[in-house]
Amino acid sequence: LPLVVSACLEYLMRERSLREEGLFRVPGSVTECRALLDQCGTDRAGPVDLAQVYDPITVAGLLKLWWREARTPLFPPPDVSAMSAAVKAAAAGDSEGPGRLCAAVAALPPASGVLLRALPNLFVAIVDREPDNQMNAGNVATSCVSLFSKNTSTSVAEQIIRTLIEQHRAGELYPEEGGQEAPAGAAGAAVGAAGNAGEETRRGVGGGAVVAKEKVEVKEVVEE
Repeated sequence: LPLVVSACLEYLMRERSLREEGLFRVPGSVTECRALLDQCGTDRAGPVDLAQVYDPITVAGLLKLWWREARTPLFPPPDVSAMSAAVKAAAAGDSEGPGRLCAAVAALPPASGVLLRALPNLFVAIVDREPDNQMNAGNVATSCVSLFSKNTSTSVAEQIIRTLIEQHRAGELYPEEGGQEAPAGAAGAAVGAAGNAGEETRRGVGGGAVVAKEKVEVKEVVEE
Protein backbone atom coordinates (compact mmCIF):
# COMPACT_ATOMS: atom_id res chain seq x y z
CA LEU A 1 0.00 0.00 0.00
CA PRO A 2 1.23 3.55 -0.69
CA LEU A 3 2.29 5.24 2.54
CA VAL A 4 -0.43 7.89 2.25
CA VAL A 5 -3.11 5.19 2.02
CA SER A 6 -1.74 3.30 5.01
CA ALA A 7 -1.67 6.51 7.06
CA CYS A 8 -5.28 7.29 6.16
CA LEU A 9 -6.46 3.76 6.98
CA GLU A 10 -4.70 3.76 10.33
CA TYR A 11 -6.26 7.13 11.21
CA LEU A 12 -9.75 6.19 10.06
CA MET A 13 -9.78 2.85 11.89
CA ARG A 14 -9.66 4.68 15.21
CA GLU A 15 -12.91 4.35 17.11
CA ARG A 16 -13.47 8.10 17.24
CA SER A 17 -13.00 8.40 13.48
CA LEU A 18 -15.37 5.54 12.71
CA ARG A 19 -18.13 7.18 14.73
CA GLU A 20 -17.79 10.52 12.93
CA GLU A 21 -21.16 11.45 11.44
CA GLY A 22 -21.12 11.49 7.65
CA LEU A 23 -17.67 9.93 7.28
CA PHE A 24 -16.90 9.86 3.51
CA ARG A 25 -20.28 11.51 2.78
CA VAL A 26 -19.46 14.98 4.17
CA PRO A 27 -16.76 16.59 2.01
CA GLY A 28 -13.51 17.66 3.61
CA SER A 29 -11.84 21.00 2.96
CA VAL A 30 -10.48 20.87 -0.59
CA THR A 31 -7.61 23.20 0.36
CA GLU A 32 -6.64 21.10 3.37
CA CYS A 33 -6.92 17.79 1.52
CA ARG A 34 -4.89 19.16 -1.37
CA ALA A 35 -2.15 20.42 0.95
CA LEU A 36 -1.92 17.01 2.62
CA LEU A 37 -1.79 15.16 -0.70
CA ASP A 38 0.96 17.49 -1.90
CA GLN A 39 3.11 16.24 0.99
CA CYS A 40 3.21 12.84 -0.71
CA GLY A 41 5.38 13.93 -3.63
CA THR A 42 4.71 13.86 -7.32
CA ASP A 43 4.07 10.11 -7.33
CA ARG A 44 1.39 10.53 -4.62
CA ALA A 45 2.88 7.58 -2.72
CA GLY A 46 5.07 9.20 -0.09
CA PRO A 47 4.36 9.72 3.61
CA VAL A 48 1.85 12.22 4.96
CA ASP A 49 1.87 13.73 8.44
CA LEU A 50 -1.58 13.46 10.02
CA ALA A 51 -0.40 14.17 13.58
CA GLN A 52 -1.93 17.63 13.56
CA VAL A 53 -5.11 16.66 11.73
CA TYR A 54 -8.02 16.37 14.15
CA ASP A 55 -10.93 15.98 11.73
CA PRO A 56 -11.67 12.49 10.36
CA ILE A 57 -13.69 14.10 7.57
CA THR A 58 -10.49 15.68 6.26
CA VAL A 59 -8.64 12.34 6.26
CA ALA A 60 -11.52 10.60 4.46
CA GLY A 61 -11.45 13.44 1.94
CA LEU A 62 -7.71 12.97 1.48
CA LEU A 63 -8.17 9.27 0.76
CA LYS A 64 -10.91 10.00 -1.79
CA LEU A 65 -8.75 12.68 -3.43
CA TRP A 66 -5.90 10.19 -3.69
CA TRP A 67 -7.95 7.56 -5.48
CA ARG A 68 -9.70 10.12 -7.72
CA GLU A 69 -6.36 11.50 -8.91
CA ALA A 70 -4.49 8.20 -9.25
CA ARG A 71 -2.29 8.35 -12.32
CA THR A 72 -3.18 4.82 -13.35
CA PRO A 73 -6.46 2.96 -12.77
CA LEU A 74 -6.66 1.48 -9.29
CA PHE A 75 -8.50 -1.48 -10.78
CA PRO A 76 -7.89 -2.55 -14.41
CA PRO A 77 -10.97 -2.03 -16.62
CA PRO A 78 -11.32 -5.76 -17.49
CA ASP A 79 -11.43 -6.61 -13.78
CA VAL A 80 -14.01 -3.91 -13.11
CA SER A 81 -16.06 -5.35 -15.97
CA ALA A 82 -15.88 -8.79 -14.34
CA MET A 83 -17.00 -7.37 -11.00
CA SER A 84 -19.78 -5.44 -12.72
CA ALA A 85 -21.04 -8.59 -14.44
CA ALA A 86 -20.96 -10.47 -11.14
CA VAL A 87 -23.00 -7.91 -9.19
CA LYS A 88 -25.48 -7.56 -12.05
CA ALA A 89 -25.92 -11.33 -12.10
CA ALA A 90 -26.45 -11.40 -8.34
CA ALA A 91 -28.99 -8.58 -8.57
CA ALA A 92 -30.85 -10.57 -11.24
CA GLY A 93 -31.11 -13.53 -8.88
CA ASP A 94 -28.26 -15.61 -10.25
CA SER A 95 -27.11 -17.77 -7.35
CA GLU A 96 -23.60 -17.88 -8.81
CA GLY A 97 -23.27 -14.08 -8.78
CA PRO A 98 -21.61 -13.84 -5.33
CA GLY A 99 -19.15 -16.56 -6.24
CA ARG A 100 -18.32 -14.78 -9.47
CA LEU A 101 -17.57 -11.59 -7.53
CA CYS A 102 -15.21 -13.48 -5.21
CA ALA A 103 -13.48 -14.95 -8.26
CA ALA A 104 -13.14 -11.51 -9.86
CA VAL A 105 -11.65 -10.08 -6.68
CA ALA A 106 -9.25 -13.01 -6.36
CA ALA A 107 -8.09 -12.45 -9.94
CA LEU A 108 -7.07 -8.82 -9.36
CA PRO A 109 -3.41 -7.91 -9.87
CA PRO A 110 -1.50 -7.97 -6.55
CA ALA A 111 -1.40 -4.20 -6.02
CA SER A 112 -5.14 -3.82 -6.70
CA GLY A 113 -5.89 -6.85 -4.54
CA VAL A 114 -3.99 -5.29 -1.63
CA LEU A 115 -6.20 -2.20 -1.79
CA LEU A 116 -9.39 -4.22 -2.11
CA ARG A 117 -8.51 -6.20 1.00
CA ALA A 118 -7.95 -3.03 3.02
CA LEU A 119 -10.93 -0.89 2.01
CA PRO A 120 -13.80 -3.34 2.69
CA ASN A 121 -12.60 -3.77 6.28
CA LEU A 122 -12.81 -0.01 6.74
CA PHE A 123 -16.21 0.23 5.05
CA VAL A 124 -17.64 -2.58 7.18
CA ALA A 125 -16.31 -0.95 10.36
CA ILE A 126 -18.06 2.27 9.34
CA VAL A 127 -21.36 0.54 8.54
CA ASP A 128 -21.23 -1.32 11.86
CA ARG A 129 -21.41 2.08 13.60
CA GLU A 130 -24.38 3.41 11.65
CA PRO A 131 -26.28 4.55 14.78
CA ASP A 132 -23.43 7.00 15.45
CA ASN A 133 -22.19 7.98 12.01
CA GLN A 134 -25.46 7.68 10.05
CA MET A 135 -23.65 5.71 7.33
CA ASN A 136 -25.22 2.49 6.06
CA ALA A 137 -23.87 0.39 3.19
CA GLY A 138 -25.83 2.40 0.63
CA ASN A 139 -24.50 5.72 1.97
CA VAL A 140 -20.92 4.47 1.91
CA ALA A 141 -21.32 3.10 -1.62
CA THR A 142 -22.77 6.37 -2.89
CA SER A 143 -20.08 8.42 -1.16
CA CYS A 144 -17.21 6.30 -2.48
CA VAL A 145 -18.50 5.72 -5.99
CA SER A 146 -15.43 7.41 -7.53
CA LEU A 147 -13.42 4.36 -6.48
CA PHE A 148 -14.79 2.51 -9.53
CA SER A 149 -16.74 5.06 -11.58
CA LYS A 150 -13.85 5.83 -13.97
CA ASN A 151 -14.36 2.41 -15.50
CA THR A 152 -18.10 1.85 -15.20
CA SER A 153 -21.34 3.72 -14.64
CA THR A 154 -22.09 5.40 -11.34
CA SER A 155 -24.96 3.04 -10.59
CA VAL A 156 -22.85 -0.06 -11.22
CA ALA A 157 -19.96 1.38 -9.18
CA GLU A 158 -22.36 1.89 -6.26
CA GLN A 159 -23.63 -1.64 -6.67
CA ILE A 160 -20.09 -3.06 -6.65
CA ILE A 161 -19.15 -1.26 -3.43
CA ARG A 162 -22.40 -2.14 -1.69
CA THR A 163 -22.04 -5.81 -2.66
CA LEU A 164 -18.41 -5.87 -1.51
CA ILE A 165 -19.50 -4.50 1.88
CA GLU A 166 -22.37 -6.95 2.23
CA GLN A 167 -20.31 -9.98 1.19
CA HIS A 168 -17.37 -9.01 3.37
CA ARG A 169 -19.70 -8.46 6.30
CA ALA A 170 -21.13 -11.92 5.75
CA GLY A 171 -17.66 -13.48 5.57
CA GLU A 172 -18.06 -14.42 1.91
CA LEU A 173 -15.57 -12.12 0.16
CA TYR A 174 -12.43 -13.76 1.53
CA PRO A 175 -13.69 -17.10 2.83
CA GLU A 176 -10.14 -18.44 3.18
CA GLU A 177 -9.64 -15.88 5.96
CA GLY A 178 -12.81 -16.79 7.77
CA GLY A 179 -14.59 -13.54 7.01
CA GLN A 180 -13.88 -9.92 7.73
CA GLU A 181 -11.60 -10.47 10.73
CA ALA A 182 -8.26 -10.85 8.97
CA PRO A 183 -5.65 -11.98 11.47
CA ALA A 184 -3.29 -9.06 10.96
CA GLY A 185 -5.86 -6.31 11.34
CA ALA A 186 -7.73 -3.82 9.22
CA ALA A 187 -5.23 -3.81 6.42
CA GLY A 188 -2.89 -6.45 7.74
CA ALA A 189 -3.89 -9.13 5.26
CA ALA A 190 -3.45 -6.63 2.48
CA VAL A 191 -0.01 -5.63 3.66
CA GLY A 192 0.93 -9.28 4.05
CA ALA A 193 -0.12 -9.95 0.50
CA ALA A 194 2.08 -7.09 -0.65
CA GLY A 195 5.01 -8.41 1.31
CA ASN A 196 4.58 -11.90 -0.06
CA ALA A 197 4.51 -10.61 -3.59
CA GLY A 198 8.25 -9.92 -3.66
CA GLU A 199 10.47 -6.90 -3.50
CA GLU A 200 10.41 -4.29 -0.75
CA THR A 201 9.41 -1.44 -3.06
CA ARG A 202 7.69 -1.64 -6.43
CA ARG A 203 5.04 0.10 -8.49
CA GLY A 204 1.62 -0.13 -6.97
CA VAL A 205 -1.95 1.07 -7.27
CA GLY A 206 -2.29 4.59 -8.56
CA GLY A 207 1.14 4.47 -10.17
CA GLY A 208 3.05 5.02 -6.93
CA ALA A 209 5.45 2.91 -4.96
CA VAL A 210 4.20 0.41 -2.43
CA VAL A 211 6.11 -0.66 0.61
CA ALA A 212 6.61 -4.09 2.07
CA LYS A 213 5.06 -5.53 5.19
CA GLU A 214 7.58 -4.27 7.70
CA LYS A 215 7.15 -0.70 6.46
CA VAL A 216 3.39 -0.51 6.97
CA GLU A 217 1.43 -1.39 10.06
CA VAL A 218 -2.31 -0.82 10.22
CA LYS A 219 -4.07 -2.22 13.24
CA GLU A 220 -7.63 -3.22 13.92
CA VAL A 221 -10.07 -0.65 15.27
CA VAL A 222 -8.22 1.38 17.89
CA GLU A 223 -10.08 2.21 21.06
CA GLU A 224 -9.44 5.73 22.29
